[in-house]
Amino acid sequence: QEHLRLHSLCEVCGRNDNLSVHHIIPYHIDPSRELDFTNFITLCERPKVLNCHLIFGHLGNFTTKYNLQIKTDARLWNDRLIGSPE
Repeated sequence: QEHLRLHSLCEVCGRNDNLSVHHIIPYHIDPSRELDFTNFITLCERPKVLNCHLIFGHLGNFTTKYNLQIKTDARLWNDRLIGSPE
């Protein structure tokens, strides 16, 4: 909850609803990173629409995939979807 209080928008699309704290390195892979704030990114989980948690965080597969480059990908897609402030 503390992470979502400080990071209250999806870091890919900028939405502020249906947010989830995504573990960049899943805690089943490295349990010591479960509460590591540097291992978190805020992503949305909107059913039947752009589900950033599934698409970007897990590369379309919650069961077997995770995206170690999610922070870079989130910045790139955020610039594409929202536009960079110039």
